[in-house]
Amino acid sequence: MPAAGGTELEPRATRLVRFEAAGRHGGIAVSAPDGVLALAPLFLHGWRAMPAARDCEAAVRCTGVADGFEIAAPVLPAGRHRAASAFEAADVVASAVAALAIGRPEVILPHAAALESPAGLVLLFADTTGGKSTLALTLAAAGWRLFGDDRLGIQRAPTGSVGVALGLAPKLRLPLPASAKALSEFARKRVRQSWPSLAYLQLAPEEQAGPATEAPVAACLLLDRSGGAPALEPAHPARLVRALAESA
Repeated sequence: MPAAGGTELEPRATRLVRFEAAGRHGGIAVSAPDGVLALAPLFLHGWRAMPAARDCEAAVRCTGVADGFEIAAPVLPAGRHRAASAFEAADVVASAVAALAIGRPEVILPHAAALESPAGLVLLFADTTGGKSTLALTLAAAGWRLFGDDRLGIQRAPTGSVGVALGLAPKLRLPLPASAKALSEFARKRVRQSWPSLAYLQLAPEEQAGPATEAPVAACLLLDRSGGAPALEPAHPARLVRALAESA
């Protein structure tokens, strides 16, 4: 992966662009250095960068500072985030763009993976490095449409909960176990950029839902890698509520 450590940039090095979801009008204006803007598409799925009008107010601002980059956006904790490298800054910018695009008071943004089944979305909750991205992409390799491997939006509707895709590119931790041959082949054909410990994939539109695509939530799975034989057990509703609250 790119080495940490930023390069000091002058404010005039920033450029204003608008990230727009394919097939949708409007977009999110971003002001950032060219090096960050060049990396941002690596983290996005179903978005395109368009020129922004000079008088457009940037919703996401990234500036170079002595020790890296500072990103400002209303969806970030405390409104700001310090990044040590252009790679990290581009990741934060992309996540902020996606969150702002679907940001409404009734939408929450939990850390969860989501796959579309014939009955609706199946959400996967797990701790960090708990395997939700790997399982999500394993199911995607088996033909399920990916809604997100790490985050998505959830909102209430008259008929139940609805998931909203953010349009963020999936990532896969490497190396994969020798037993994951189908996933390895699936990933190999879709790698956009990779390093020894991580790969970012570019899925086709039929394989991954575009930003702001909605689908009803059908089920939630809590992944527990505490050991033992694989098992599927009912979860108490209180555990599901807690998992949702802790991941949002």
